[in-house]
Amino acid sequence: MDRLQFEFTMMASNDGKSNILAITSISTEEGKCYVLPDELKPVTHHKYITKLNTFSKIKNSIKKRYQSRKIWIKLDEDLKKTYMDEEGNIQSLDQYLEEMSTKQAIGNDDSLHQILEKLIESTTKKENQHNLKHISEKFIIEKFTSKNPNAMQWIENFEKECKRFNITKDETRIDILRLF
Repeated sequence: MDRLQFEFTMMASNDGKSNILAITSISTEEGKCYVLPDELKPVTHHKYITKLNTFSKIKNSIKKRYQSRKIWIKLDEDLKKTYMDEEGNIQSLDQYLEEMSTKQAIGNDDSLHQILEKLIESTTKKENQHNLKHISEKFIIEKFTSKNPNAMQWIENFEKECKRFNITKDETRIDILRLF
């Protein structure tokens, strides 16, 4: 491995009042991503990274809290000894880093996907409810009350109106029926 991709993120400090620049993950050229533990994230622990010319560009690029940048850094001997052991395992300050599995990443995407589906579903229901109200206003029947002598006749007229507006689903008919 000739280089590693470091993700730099501006995070809240322990007191929550100030910001600190942190390295949140390290990725390899093979696509494996390793997460740093919270105590190793601040860049103050990464002296070889802070000495690089690219570090000043990174600091200038990230100003606001939760902004992040992923930067490829070519490994010299010092960086290689700091972030890799002799067998090529990823480490930081004599701790092996936890690899973020693809299952975790997919799980996060799945939960986000489920949330978006629920949001779209609820929005669609609200739009359908609005559309049903709009359609029901075009029906040429009066609301059913106790003044209507023949309930069977009213239901037949209601079904004719549903056919006229091409409403075939029973669930949709019931929703419109509630409006009457």
